[in-house]
Amino acid sequence: MYDMFDGKTSTSLEVFTNLKNFKKLNSQESCKDIEASIVLNPGDYKPNQLFYNERFSPLYNAQEKRFFQQVAILKELKSDYFIKFYGVVRCAYPDDFSYYLVIECISGNLREYYKANSPLDWNKKFEFAIDICRGIAFLHAAEIYHNITSESILINDNHKAKVFFVGTLHNFKGERSEGFRKVKFEYFRYMAPEKLEFKDKIRYNVRSDRGYIYSLGALLWEIAEEEVPYTKQGMDFLTIKERVVKEKYREPFSSHVPKIWQDTVYAAMNHDPDFRPSISKIFRILYDHYNRYYKNKKI
Repeated sequence: MYDMFDGKTSTSLEVFTNLKNFKKLNSQESCKDIEASIVLNPGDYKPNQLFYNERFSPLYNAQEKRFFQQVAILKELKSDYFIKFYGVVRCAYPDDFSYYLVIECISGNLREYYKANSPLDWNKKFEFAIDICRGIAFLHAAEIYHNITSESILINDNHKAKVFFVGTLHNFKGERSEGFRKVKFEYFRYMAPEKLEFKDKIRYNVRSDRGYIYSLGALLWEIAEEEVPYTKQGMDFLTIKERVVKEKYREPFSSHVPKIWQDTVYAAMNHDPDFRPSISKIFRILYDHYNRYYKNKKI
């Protein structure tokens, strides 16, 4: 039997340290306690912690309470394959009511990593893929689904890949900013055809993992090619949408990419969501291949 979490992570029924705690985090009555537990003072930081360099700006009391609740939930998510959240710090300027997240120390995101260390060997690519599958499976077990890109995978100082997810905190980032629009466009490169088409929202809603399996396939393509999807052709959003939705276009692989990797990616990016494999099946295929060819190396 495969242990996707390598014996290091809670089961789906134990994703949160305490289910009552999780429910409590969603209640208005505990906001003062939540704030006390997540807002850090300057002396609270440790060498293994750093600021996530994006500013969050809840404007009103109700928004601030919801912001604190969301950060507290992220803090409760504990897995070796998910970035650890420690809390938030208030901006030092007296008239600025913004916050910054405090997370575990990381070296950068996956895209930055492969650009700085190219070419990656296949041992490292399989290790990244397997750890990413474990992180995604952990979130799916908690019924948490999110957009997957190479910028939402962070690499720690031990060269391990961890899933990074801020959930609805994006609502507090100033959605009209140029940076936010750039992030939104990046999602289109990984987005499933049924989502690009803005149809079938009931059958494949935001809580379904079908679309996120597709985006994992796009991410695995990127890891193999060490290239952001659809950038070589210079495609804009409308071109991506046209080719992916109507032509069922998927980017080809270079000849050096193992066939097992290619087949897994194309299965994950199947045009019909019902025929995409589960996250556990993708993990099993990659895990088996890794151990067959790199069995003397520990994941």
